[in-house]
Amino acid sequence: MSNPLCLLVHDPVLAGWYSHVLRQTGFSTLELSPALESIRLPDATRPEAVLIDPVFFSDPMRPLLLPFLEQCTNLKIPVHALPTPLEPLARTARSLGVPALSTQSPVREALAVLVDEILPGRELAGTEPEFQKQVLDGLHESLTRFQAALRGSSHPSGPESVPAEQLLHAHSLALLAGVAEPGVIFRVAKAILQTVFERFQPAPAPASIHRTLAQGADLLSTLLDPVRTHSPEDLPPVLVVEDDPNTSQLICAALEIVELTAMPALTAEKGLTLAESDFFGLVLLDIGLPSMSGLEFCRQLRALPLHQHTPVVFLTGLTDLPNRVQSNLSGGNEFVCKPFNVHELGLKALLWNLRRALPGS
Repeated sequence: MSNPLCLLVHDPVLAGWYSHVLRQTGFSTLELSPALESIRLPDATRPEAVLIDPVFFSDPMRPLLLPFLEQCTNLKIPVHALPTPLEPLARTARSLGVPALSTQSPVREALAVLVDEILPGRELAGTEPEFQKQVLDGLHESLTRFQAALRGSSHPSGPESVPAEQLLHAHSLALLAGVAEPGVIFRVAKAILQTVFERFQPAPAPASIHRTLAQGADLLSTLLDPVRTHSPEDLPPVLVVEDDPNTSQLICAALEIVELTAMPALTAEKGLTLAESDFFGLVLLDIGLPSMSGLEFCRQLRALPLHQHTPVVFLTGLTDLPNRVQSNLSGGNEFVCKPFNVHELGLKALLWNLRRALPGS
């Protein structure tokens, strides 16, 4: 292949990694700098194809991208979207005629699929250790930028730019995690990205999302601590005690998104029977169960040897102070208000399960 592959990637470390791996594989590459006012191909450059970071298909970035896509179409240059863990971005790319792959697998695996589409039979090369360290350093930097965006202090344009900046950094964070740490750290980063994206949906996001995202970023920082030699990978299932079948299914769907196994119980009695014999990393508990209140369930759960310290998160519409006090007295750890956001609930469940599993917790 004589002509280069052009890369349009928001994060410079991620752009460098893509370029490095593609060059090792035998491609020549050209990195495009995404200017704030426009994106254009360099004069006299006709690339073999253009590979675009899917974050450019998001609402904040799309107006910048559309003229560039038109330029590529006029020049009959193929355009592909790079892998993303966020299906809505891939779907938007496809709606604009750009092939896109959403993936929950590590980034290298997804990139290998894309390379095979561009040049069938070409196997993706490995990453040199020195460059892998740069990616890990970039992951730390991306997390720092995301935390700054959460505080709303990293952009001079004011508060209205903050959600867009959070999305940019969360997307880079998830992809870099998928390169450097494709295990549980990648799972947490993906869950953060999915929750950030909720801020761009028509329905208003709950006020608690900001706090949950901050907690997720803090846990990522803990998991990335070089002193920590072990991060849990196989997390125990989550016990879901909820009497309404539709709500129970929604909770189980939230857990599936973050790759947690759910064990549903539609009655308090069934939940206690399961808890007597099986260990769970977390209990999601409806406070208004018909035969036994969630508060009483929690008291009885705490008497079981397997679950004296298992985190319990109450799901309820009763958010007044007396109920919060009672939940604490009965051994609960947190309240989640109904109706809940599916992605935020999944992130919360993953965080509680991981905190419990961390050595020394």
